[in-house]
Amino acid sequence: MRIVTAVLIWVALVGGFYFYQQARERIQPAAPQFEQAAAMARYELEVTPAFSGEVDPFVLDSDAASASLRVRLNGEVVFAREEGFAAGEVMKAAAVSGVKIGENEFFVEASPPILESERAHALRLRLFRGEAVLLDKTLWAAPGERIASPVSVVVQEQEEVREDEHGH
Repeated sequence: MRIVTAVLIWVALVGGFYFYQQARERIQPAAPQFEQAAAMARYELEVTPAFSGEVDPFVLDSDAASASLRVRLNGEVVFAREEGFAAGEVMKAAAVSGVKIGENEFFVEASPPILESERAHALRLRLFRGEAVLLDKTLWAAPGERIASPVSVVVQEQEEVREDEHGH
């Protein structure tokens, strides 16, 4: 009789827990889905390294080894430089696509030369909407390290300028 009672209690507890989990899944509201609207303005990206760049010889992934500089926006590559570059060279990507209204994240990867491994390195990243600067950030890497850093920027909706606001 004790065994039957123990089995009945076990079935009641486990069965109750099972039905509670099933009911809980049905009651929970679905997480809201936020869809960011694509920004309609024209955006331009400007990258200025303070070091000369070269392809990282220690990268094992063949795709990543082919770029000395790569900039991703929200996971998509918007600028890549396959060959090396000179220090102070201003590199521009006109008509950057993928900018959304709201939070955007750039991920910048750059490989300084091995011979300069004893120095710290900097890279300036700027994002323009027309003439307006939306982002101006300098990324730093410690001596011997490559630059690999995320940069966030919040893009607001562009307000249309009406002539009557300026008194024309």
